[in-house]
Amino acid sequence: MEIHLYALCWNEADILPFFFRHYDPFVSRYFIFDDRSTDGSLDWLHAHPNVEVHPFIRSDPDCFTLSEMSLSNEVWKSSRGRADWVIVTDVDEHLFHPDLTVLVSQYKALGITIVPALGYQMISEEFPHQGELLCETRRQGAVWEIYCKLSVFDPNAITEINYGAGRHGANPSGRVIAPARDELLLLHYKFLGFERTHYRHEQQRCGLGIKDFENGWAYQYSWSQEDFKRAWRGFAQNAIDIRTETAIAAYPAPRWWDSFRSGADFDPGSPNKRQTAKGKSIVNDVAAALSPVSFWVPHCFCPSAWIEHAPFAFWICEALRPRRFIELGTHYGYSYFAFCQAIARLGLGTAAYAVDTWKGDEHAGFYDEDVFQSVLAHNNQRYSGFSTLIRSTFAEALEYFDDHTVDLLHLDGRHFYDDVKNDFTIWRPKLSENAVVLFHDTNVRERGFGVWKFYDELASAYPSFQFFHGYGLGIVILGQRVPPALAPLIEAPPETADQIRAVYAALGNALSVRAALGERDREVGALRATLARHDEEHAEAVHEIEAQRAQLATISAERDRTVAATTSATGDSPPAEIIQRADALVAAIQTARAELTNSWFGRELLRTGPNGP
Repeated sequence: MEIHLYALCWNEADILPFFFRHYDPFVSRYFIFDDRSTDGSLDWLHAHPNVEVHPFIRSDPDCFTLSEMSLSNEVWKSSRGRADWVIVTDVDEHLFHPDLTVLVSQYKALGITIVPALGYQMISEEFPHQGELLCETRRQGAVWEIYCKLSVFDPNAITEINYGAGRHGANPSGRVIAPARDELLLLHYKFLGFERTHYRHEQQRCGLGIKDFENGWAYQYSWSQEDFKRAWRGFAQNAIDIRTETAIAAYPAPRWWDSFRSGADFDPGSPNKRQTAKGKSIVNDVAAALSPVSFWVPHCFCPSAWIEHAPFAFWICEALRPRRFIELGTHYGYSYFAFCQAIARLGLGTAAYAVDTWKGDEHAGFYDEDVFQSVLAHNNQRYSGFSTLIRSTFAEALEYFDDHTVDLLHLDGRHFYDDVKNDFTIWRPKLSENAVVLFHDTNVRERGFGVWKFYDELASAYPSFQFFHGYGLGIVILGQRVPPALAPLIEAPPETADQIRAVYAALGNALSVRAALGERDREVGALRATLARHDEEHAEAVHEIEAQRAQLATISAERDRTVAATTSATGDSPPAEIIQRADALVAAIQTARAELTNSWFGRELLRTGPNGP
């Protein structure tokens, strides 16, 4: 996902670190237009590897607002054909969603082209400390409707954005589709410390032109200190925690972008019900095979080839509402626990069973007891009220179930053709009248995999649907009729079917990215633990060497004193016995030093000393 960000900068050195910390996780490239900053902002900008710095040239020398508006309406067009999304914003505006990358991926898959944000004036009595992520640490903000801005949009779908003054409104043209529901917030981090904010207002006032004053633009920069105190108190009194559901649920309506809504909305009480405002469209066709649950994130991430199919697992559980679900072949449990998550969260009352020997096979690989114990622990912790693990072969588990009692069966055992066919054949009597069977790896044609061949045989005889991403997932309905809730999927015309596949592929890809990032975090954690152990070894080595050096110095000094005393008293050389004893002590110390050389840290410390070279 390529995201470009455009922003204007003037003396923002104190806020730029927070800006980059917020946007770096998802912005690919920054295009910053600097208005002759003198406070070190340019140092920050030039130091960032993904920033292009350009001068802000006022198109109207007498008006900052019109010049900024002209810039904002044009600069983003250079991202056409290069970016999936553009963000046009200010350095103190942080666009917030708990998982913004996943959100815009979902919107892209749904054909959404503009993503307006609900505005909040954030407020903090003190300026934040370096290292803070403001959306997590400075969470108090008040509704400010003039900051409901269109900052995120698809540059390839929008012809003109047509911003008004301050980007507080827009009238986009082209293929304009807004989300059915608003999920994005714009957090305006202007009010960070009273004195600092008031001083900055005074400075910004100096950058305005005569037309700005004539039109009343940027009026807040002319507030007296008393006016500013009054505004500050008002925002503070109305501030809420923007990380709560109230931040979106209680936001005033209507909104200026309502006319651009997609026309498809979901009724949470009826997953497949939708209201059509503008007639049938691509979004509406695809939406029939989606619901809000399709956008859930799995609780359990573990090694699995099934990562990208969790969105569909959530959806089919809600659509089919099975009385009994059985999975044949569970391994680490990713797919099984995705189904269990939906069953639990939706309150379906489904009885779920996972059947596996938990020993592995030629395709999954063979593994030890730790895998089963991990699955068992997770099941006991979250789903033991309705979920049972059956440790047996698929054939041995048949005796535990009556015929015609399984509504949803997921086959993911050994993948040779004969194995898949046999698993299906012996379990078919257990399936209910309108049962649905899922086959994983229908798009794998290597290493002797034969799922694709058997699935094709069934698909030619029964209603079916196949996803090609995530190694392939085939759906077969064995009953005389297609369940109404599944008809939008199974009976979709070819064009719509391809669009449904594209949506679920995009949702799945977002989960793969999340899983990869989680694995990276685990690797980083392991490296940190290793470094911590090395630090401990280093500290121990330093302590041991210092102790040995001190002991050696003491013994050497004692030897010198003994030799000197003996020589002084007798006028002769010290007895050989005394010299031998002292030499033995010195040799012992040298032996201890030699043992330290077995440690890398010891060798380095003996070479450089505890304080380095």
